[in-house]
This record gives sequence, structure tokens and C-alpha cells, in this order.
Amino acid sequence: MIDLVCKNFNKVIFLYNGSNPMQLGFLNDHPQIKAAIWDPAPGNVGFDSLGKILNGEINPSGKTTDTFLYDLTKSPWWNNSGATKYTNMQDMALKLPVAKGVYFNLAPSFTNYVEDIYVGYKYYETAAAEGTIDYGKTVQYPFGYGLSYTDFTQKMSPVTKNGKNLEFTVTVKNTGSVAGKDAVEVYDNPPYTNGGIEKASANLVTMKKTNLLKPGESQNVKISFPLEQLASYDYLNTKGYVLDQGDYQLSVNSDSHNILDKQTYTVANKVTFDKSNPRSTDKQAATNKISEIAGDVTYLSRKDHFANYAAATAAPASDVMPDKYKNQYHVNKNFDRNTYINKNDKMPTTGAKNNIKLKDLRGVDPNDPRWDKLLDEMSVDDMSKLSSMAGFQTPAVDSIGKVATTDADGPAAINNNFTKQGSLGFPIAVVLANTWSPTLARQYGEMMGQMAREMGIVGWYAPAMNTHRTAVGGRNFEYYSEDGELAGTIAPPTPWPGPSRRASTPTSSTSRSTMPTP
Repeated sequence: MIDLVCKNFNKVIFLYNGSNPMQLGFLNDHPQIKAAIWDPAPGNVGFDSLGKILNGEINPSGKTTDTFLYDLTKSPWWNNSGATKYTNMQDMALKLPVAKGVYFNLAPSFTNYVEDIYVGYKYYETAAAEGTIDYGKTVQYPFGYGLSYTDFTQKMSPVTKNGKNLEFTVTVKNTGSVAGKDAVEVYDNPPYTNGGIEKASANLVTMKKTNLLKPGESQNVKISFPLEQLASYDYLNTKGYVLDQGDYQLSVNSDSHNILDKQTYTVANKVTFDKSNPRSTDKQAATNKISEIAGDVTYLSRKDHFANYAAATAAPASDVMPDKYKNQYHVNKNFDRNTYINKNDKMPTTGAKNNIKLKDLRGVDPNDPRWDKLLDEMSVDDMSKLSSMAGFQTPAVDSIGKVATTDADGPAAINNNFTKQGSLGFPIAVVLANTWSPTLARQYGEMMGQMAREMGIVGWYAPAMNTHRTAVGGRNFEYYSEDGELAGTIAPPTPWPGPSRRASTPTSSTSRSTMPTP
């Protein structure tokens, strides 16, 4: 199709309307293609803006949320992108009906996440720094890349420490002839010891979006983030975060690869953040909880210039589930319901008459003892229904005065699966992250909340926080980015602060994600 169009037209604009990064090397082979735009699922009215961009009425300022490669087969995840079925567990396969005449064939399977921390740009930038890849032949469009109808410069002031935070100012100037916006992308390159804690040479620390700047206009963007955010997690020895001694390069980039300006901040003494000294931003000190699931997989390491790349990124060496796990694998047809019964367990109180209703505890602290008294009023049947009858709704619980609620499917609109009513369709999560604008993300959350209220919707099966680990993820459109900092900034989670003793009583069912904080 592209060959045909380019054969008949001298000026071609290529539009890619997909949420996953794809190989676009052919753009370099067709001089007729003068421009390329990534416009994944922009919603009901998004293409109106696309027309204005093409016509020059709007100056685009989006940035990529993922790395675009020339050859996906050369990525670290290629041999471990999908699920591998266990050959010794086929008798445990399930045929799950999902619609009339439609079934999901579910067989026990696994995926090895072999990349360790080197997901997306964190591998390609680090491998380039180590001299193990030819960056220009590997990466076509870096993470955080985007063009504009104008040009900008970005200059950093010296980095200073204010309390626990590092601070500096980035002066962004529009040096072109058209008004436009720019994203300030702040990265750090930490000191690395060969064979030590795994660290990427480029890590997005924080980001901000400028105002609309007229030609010649400047804006001072203030940057502030906790010094402890530069710490790296050591899962092998410390089992906590470590801020190593040494020089940390802080930079503002046009994308993950191209530095516009940089400064060095030196940490004089090593700091370990563990249970005795948690990071101030951690509600609970991080430590290894489930080390056993690491298994016997060889994980990618920066040691000796990624010397173990071939071994780490190979296809799984075994497709047999070890006996100790096979004996614990339960499905309905082989599950012994006495497996987890402990004779010493004490049955919680049920059916109590404490005269407390759910509405009485609106806004009450989760540790308030009245939550326990509320739960004591529920019967076993109440708790069973609340936990098992929660698909696109939550049932009423008369004993505590809880009304039934309706949850809507998403992730870019509010769709009621019962009434078939639907809201305006918004751009998908990838497009929202492409804006690199927390301000727009906040407006999006406010509008979703308002529409949900108007439609009588209490819960939303919303965009999720999964990482774009591979370019072939079937649900990548529901997720934001290959980078956790960008995803977390655009869609901060807002957990429900209710009790979690034995049966929670939320006002909506558990969803893939909660609405962005309004």
C-alpha cells in the first residue's frame, strides 16, 4: 500500500493509528514521505485536532511514550514476549465459556521477564553507553521524542540541595517563529560499579510541560525532587534502596538519548534505605517479599558490557513445571477444600446487631474500630456475595445498608454493560501519556468523574498501570508507557482507604485501575 501511494504521489504524510510501537524503517526508504505522525486512537473527536495540526493551526508538542526500533527481533524481550505453556500441565487446562459458542482455552503457562530493570529505553541507552549496540542502527525514535513547528533551547541552573530535595531551574526559550509548547524531561545517570547494583545510564526522574510560548518567549520551569529518588534498588544484597556515593549526572533532554544541558551532583556518603531507614516517600520500606519466584532464570545484567545478553535473552530453557509447584497447583476439578483449613482458626463474628450502617462510616479512618463492628454485622453469605458477585457491579448488602452499585467498563470511555449507555470516547491512555502533561491528565480525570456521576456509575474499569514491556502486548492501549515515572505521573493511583480484614465493603468493585486523582 505504501509503495503504491508513493509511486503515485510526490508528497505523502504517513499516519500510524496504533497504540504499539511498530517497525517504521520503511519511512527512510521513501523520499516521498515528508512527515510521519503517531496518532493512536484519539477518541471520538481527536481527529479534528489532527486536521488542525496538518493545517498548521495547532503546533504539536507530543512526545513518544515508548522506544521505536528498526528491528523488534533484536529487542531483549523478543524470545520471551508471550506465554509458554507447561508441557506437563496440560491435564489442568480449562475451557472457559465467555459467550455463546466462544471459549477461552486456558492452560498453565509462564513468561520469563528476563530484562531485569532494562525495559525499554533503559536498555538501549545503557547498552549504547556500554558500547554493545550501534544506537543509530537500533533505535529509530527514542523514548520522549517529538517534533514541533518551532525550536526550543533548554538551559539548567546549578543544582542545589534544599532540605531533602534537589532543585534547579530550567529556562526554556522558543527560538523559532511559531508559538508552541515543550516538555522538560529530566534524567539521571547514576554512578555504576561493574558487577554492582544494576543501574541504567538514563532514568527519567521527573517531567513538566511548559506554557504556550510565543516566538522569542522564555519560561523558567522550577524542578524539585527528593534526593532519595536517585537511589537504586539492590535485590541481591541490601534488599533495599541504596544511594551510592559518587557523581550523579542530571540532565534535561530532548528525548532519552539527546542531552540539551547537564549538571553533576555529588553524593559524599553512601545511604542505605531499609526498614531501619525507609525513604520518606515510602509508606512502607521496600524489601524482598517474593524472592522465590525469581526461579532459575538468567536475568540480563550490565556486568562486563552485558556479557550475558545471549544467555539471558534466550527462549526458556525448560517448559516443565517443577514438582514442588505442580503439587500446589489448584483448579476446581482437583481442589481439596480442606487444604487451607486450620482447626485453630477462630470463626469471626457474623450477624451481630451493632446498629452501624456503611453510610455512618463515610470518610472514617480505616483504623477506626467501628469498621470491625460493621463487618461483624455481615453474614457469611453477605461476604460471599460481595466477593463473588462483583462483575461490573457490587451487590446490595442489607445487613450494613450497602446499596447495589454499577461499574462501567473502559478504558477510554464509560460504558454501562447493562443499559448499553456509553459516554464520549476519549483518547486512549497512550495518547494521554503522549501529551507529557499532568495538567491535561488531571482535566481528563475530572471529566471522567463528572460523566460517571451523571450516568450513575460508581466504579470504572479504567486505564491500568502495567508497563509496556514489549511492543506486542495486546492490551498496551490500556497502559501508558514503557516508563514507570511517566506512567505514574500521568495516572497516579488512588487506592480506596477502607478495611481489609476479611471482606472489604467498597462502594465499587475492584477494577484494573482507579480513576486519576481529580
